[in-house]
Amino acid sequence: MILDITLWSCSSSGKLTSQNSKKAGKEQKSHTFVVGKVNDKPVSFRELMIRYNRDGKIDTVNTRPSYEKLARFLNLYLTYRSKLAAAKHAGYFQNPDILSEFRKYEKQYGFQYWFNHRLKNHLLNQLIQRSDSAVHLAHILIRLSPHASPVDTIKTYNRLMKARQEFNEGVPFQELIKEYSTTIKKHPLGGDLGFISAGMVVKPFEDAAYNTPVDNVSMPIRTKYGYHLVYVKGKRKKVPAREVSFIFFRTKGKGFSIKSAMKKANKVYQKLQNGVPWDSLVIKYSEDYRSKLSNGNIGWVHPGQYLPGFTDTVFAISHPHTYTKPFYSGYGVHIVRLDSIRTYRSPQQKNEELKKMLKNLPRYKEHDELIIRKIEKIGHTRVIDNNYWALKKALIQTDTLNLSTIQFQSALLKKTLFQINGIKYKVKDFVKWLQHTVNNPEKFTYRYIYFQKFKKHEAENQLILMSLKMFPEFATNTHTYLNGLVVYKISQDSVWNYAQKDTSALRKLYRAKPQDYYYNTRYRYYGMVSNKISTLKSAVNLIRSGISVDRLKNDIHGYLRINKDVVDNLSTEPYSKLKGLQNGEFSKPFTYHNSHMILYLNKILEPREMTFKEAYSKLVSDYQPIRKKEWEKSLESRYHVKAYPKQLKLALEQSKK
Repeated sequence: MILDITLWSCSSSGKLTSQNSKKAGKEQKSHTFVVGKVNDKPVSFRELMIRYNRDGKIDTVNTRPSYEKLARFLNLYLTYRSKLAAAKHAGYFQNPDILSEFRKYEKQYGFQYWFNHRLKNHLLNQLIQRSDSAVHLAHILIRLSPHASPVDTIKTYNRLMKARQEFNEGVPFQELIKEYSTTIKKHPLGGDLGFISAGMVVKPFEDAAYNTPVDNVSMPIRTKYGYHLVYVKGKRKKVPAREVSFIFFRTKGKGFSIKSAMKKANKVYQKLQNGVPWDSLVIKYSEDYRSKLSNGNIGWVHPGQYLPGFTDTVFAISHPHTYTKPFYSGYGVHIVRLDSIRTYRSPQQKNEELKKMLKNLPRYKEHDELIIRKIEKIGHTRVIDNNYWALKKALIQTDTLNLSTIQFQSALLKKTLFQINGIKYKVKDFVKWLQHTVNNPEKFTYRYIYFQKFKKHEAENQLILMSLKMFPEFATNTHTYLNGLVVYKISQDSVWNYAQKDTSALRKLYRAKPQDYYYNTRYRYYGMVSNKISTLKSAVNLIRSGISVDRLKNDIHGYLRINKDVVDNLSTEPYSKLKGLQNGEFSKPFTYHNSHMILYLNKILEPREMTFKEAYSKLVSDYQPIRKKEWEKSLESRYHVKAYPKQLKLALEQSKK
């Protein structure tokens, strides 16, 4: 929490204000004790302990700190509260930059909060439930852009509904694939996928596969690839994954063919039969250069992961450490060795493996879209189609390309375009959003994607509102973050930035402690770096001949990098090479960070006092803690900061009983 980050800026040097507290009645519970005040507002023991314990638990004896630790923390917390009060009075909570950063965090945290509390466990449990079975699928695929217009979307959907009706009337699904699927080079994108299991396909497709009964066809579903109709041909217990290695022979490309690949593969197979080690044959003969680096290992293979010509052969191998005869898979010719069959020592181990698997799936990494869909579902999102078409007509039929000059009928602007979570968004809201969002409003052309982005934008806003309403912890954490932002900003302005501008105080400090702003003996040097010692020697000769170091690169052939700096400590590398050198002398060549290097000592600078300008950065650094203490002291006085140590001690003692 931000409190933990920002409390460091609060003073810990001040002593607790000593003040007698009234005797508390025996019936008073420890958490109601007032242990301090800021601006006449009480700070209870409960509030202090919630802040002290990151998890907010205040009812466990084991979480109780010592009195000394808690007293120090009370000082920090009261100072923190005084800074919040100062920030509020100064208007920091209305600062546009702070609010802009806060809104970004709030949205980011909102997505993460929903994922952690409403989605992650659901995804994992679903993966676990589905992991024991596999589904044999075929599908029709009609390609459709994610940003396709409603007209094209409805047209595609209705086309698949027609195909579904034909299937229910007895038309074989294979014929429907040929008739309805998008084709590329006369080949349909749909087809038989074989057996798939959980995690192998995009989530909407997987949902349809596992939710549709055997020998039935799903309703049309949309993925990033387009619209699908999924036919479930069968279900079975999942076959354990196989870890395999192969020796691969190319069949595609100039000079390659299935026949020539099989001929080479048979020769290698015979060598295996004669006892030649697998690893040596992989290195010498395999034409898959990626797997060649790991002795042919391609990792775990799942049913349906590759073309049936490959997976069917892999899963027909019964025993580990045995290999197949050469076969053509559709990818090329292989000799495959089974390395191991996936087994689990316990259900817990299996679940841990599935948890790791989930983290690598798109549904886990791209969960924002799933959350938006969930928000839209919970919020009963509904588009008013007639009003959308009326708006689109007005945008398309206008005789101007300048968005800001398009004239909309007053009645149209007042119509509801869509609603979510009971909130209605008018046409005028969308138009206003367009005017602030479109990059080039002078040459505006309407696209359906604009409406999609507008709906998503408002759904994200609803995500925040619904989170604040549904999850008290979300509201607490975001409020704490905002407090942290304003405390950081007011501290920056009142201490760090102030210290840089208070030249009067800086000069006073400079005059008071001149011994702190003093140069010891320093060494001005050039560091010359090259990949060749000969280049460095040429550079040394040119400098000795009178060529300026700054002009050196113009006269050097080859790579040469030159660094110029001043150091006062010769105890570390490579600066130790300057020891014993006089002005104008060179070190011997040496190796540093895998490069050749020579140091040239330009001049030994004698000890002297720093000028004010030279000492400025150090003065600011030295003055900041002084300024910080002064500022916090002024806040303590201005906001009547008080601590009640006796109350704190009594509350802590009672809480341990």
